[in-house]
Amino acid sequence: MAITIALHTGLRKSEILGLKWANVDFTNRLIVIEKTKGGDPHVVPMTETIFNLLTRAKQENKTELVFPSLTRADKGTPTIKPMTDIKRAFASARARAAKEYPTLKDMTFNNLRRVCATTLYNSGTPKAAIQTLLHHKSEGTTNIYLQIMPESLREASDILERKFGDSAEKKGTRRAPEPLPDSSISH
Repeated sequence: MAITIALHTGLRKSEILGLKWANVDFTNRLIVIEKTKGGDPHVVPMTETIFNLLTRAKQENKTELVFPSLTRADKGTPTIKPMTDIKRAFASARARAAKEYPTLKDMTFNNLRRVCATTLYNSGTPKAAIQTLLHHKSEGTTNIYLQIMPESLREASDILERKFGDSAEKKGTRRAPEPLPDSSISH
């Protein structure tokens, strides 16, 4: 469930594992992270998948925590604390996935944030929206998370073909593309 939440929200592992039901707004379909890496609150919309997943989990989980961890005292009653890590569970899931997709063998939990950001970016989501979703203070940090997928390069190539293809030659109007304005912004 934590992996699915990471892919659908871009939340950090600590934000996911520390999530309380009080911070899941089912009415408005929002997840409110009160304590973030930067210190200020962060609100993330739930996808339909996450809404359904958390709705089912809430019915089964009667603690205040979305990801509770039972801590056993030597002689006493067990206490429920937030889960702090999921290394073994993640390693197991990664090993199963790597059988079909070998490139996943070195995947880390933080890479799920990169997958979320890259998927959004390659689908045309503006960088500013991705930056806000990932709760980055700067665009530079967000840029580190973005990768260009081969299919996006193909789509870009197809756009260029439609825009500058041989249609000018067929019409007999060989016109050079308009020069772009000088810009100090690098992409």
